[in-house]
Amino acid sequence: MPTRQTPLAFTLVETLVVLVIIAALAGMLMAGAQGLFASTQKVRTETIIETMRQAIEITATERGGPIVPGEHPLAGSFGSDHQPRALFQRSQDQGGQLLNSTSALTAPAIRGLQPSQVAAAYQDQLLLDSDHFADPGVPALYGLRRERIGLLAANLAASSHYHLLPPPPHSAQHHSAQTMEQLLSDDRFVVSSSDGPEANVALLSFVLGSTSARTELSKMDARSHLDDLEALVITSEDMGSMIWHDRVWTSGQGDQTANRWRPGFCQPPGGTTWYRYRIPGLAVYDAWGTEILYTLSRRNVVRLVSAGPSGAFSHHPGDSGLFNTPANSRDFSGDDWDASQDNIVLVTDDG
Repeated sequence: MPTRQTPLAFTLVETLVVLVIIAALAGMLMAGAQGLFASTQKVRTETIIETMRQAIEITATERGGPIVPGEHPLAGSFGSDHQPRALFQRSQDQGGQLLNSTSALTAPAIRGLQPSQVAAAYQDQLLLDSDHFADPGVPALYGLRRERIGLLAANLAASSHYHLLPPPPHSAQHHSAQTMEQLLSDDRFVVSSSDGPEANVALLSFVLGSTSARTELSKMDARSHLDDLEALVITSEDMGSMIWHDRVWTSGQGDQTANRWRPGFCQPPGGTTWYRYRIPGLAVYDAWGTEILYTLSRRNVVRLVSAGPSGAFSHHPGDSGLFNTPANSRDFSGDDWDASQDNIVLVTDDG
């Protein structure tokens, strides 16, 4: 009787089982690789921030005081008919109104006063520390309070210009419209800058010790360290172009543009394209390519913050890419979520 030969090929069921096992293993490997990458980026960003902190504190010790943060070009005080300021929203404690009037965007900015000290016609021009950034074209900053939006950078002519006004005399509850007009025409109260992008290069070079023989920074070699971490990016207009009312730089080529928001991108007013933007001159970025914010607490303690992997500091627009939550609210709506959860903050002081 002839013997029956056992087939050597896999059956369909066995083949499917093998494919399922391979797919599961591949998924596990991919998840592990993504987790390792995220962990590496986080450690790299923490190293960048710690290097910045040490350099800033050494410089502050030698200067006898901390370095004053520069205004962020996309959230600066300068405004004109051709270069309006970014949209902000008052905090809920201050009424919550959206500052979208012509005077809020283009008239001379005012600091140093509270709304109760200013005639009604000038209140939209007040820049309050508690105002929230509300321009959806810059998701990274959306929802942040003005006092938390600063850079280790110089104040540039295209972003910094305001009037620092004195409080009203004790005999008056607020400045009248006539007094406000007089104060705003007095150049003694103007705080402005004539600096261009090269000022950022000079400031960072000084802070990081590359133009100084200071012993501690020379030992630390902060500039080389940040260069090795690819945290320093220098821009030049002959390598690209200025966007967002000539306030930030972009190469505008290849993967530097997108049809929806990605971390490190902005959408210029009235446009439909998103661009990878860079601070003019020289600036410091985290491992995901978003600028690191630098501010001081009320006790002059250094505060350095990375947006983390989400690329947003306060509000994230979710998969839709559109904000459903007001900038001054933490009660998130739609698919918006709290982006501060993945911020990387090595130095904190909320005082």
